[in-house]
Amino acid sequence: MAGSISLKKRQEWKSKILKQKESGLSIKSWCRKNEIASHLLHYWKKQLFPETFSRSCFTELTSDKNAGIVIECKGTRIYLDSCFDPAALKTCLTILRTGKC
Repeated sequence: MAGSISLKKRQEWKSKILKQKESGLSIKSWCRKNEIASHLLHYWKKQLFPETFSRSCFTELTSDKNAGIVIECKGTRIYLDSCFDPAALKTCLTILRTGKC
């Protein structure tokens, strides 16, 4: 019986986390609006959606200042010109984080 309660609770929190994400609101704002303690949402988010990246999976690469930036993670490299578009970088990182590539 306890296992089914745990599964039900996990499904409820997964639903809440996905609703917050889809809302476009910050966790703090969404939780306030839905009368949920934000620390609980953070806890369950960490339990149900663990981060896929850690500092240890990045390798620092050096280059001269005019060449831009190279980011490498798990064998994938992203080359950025010195005049790169920050919005494009943010989009790339979001896609990598969600694993939808």
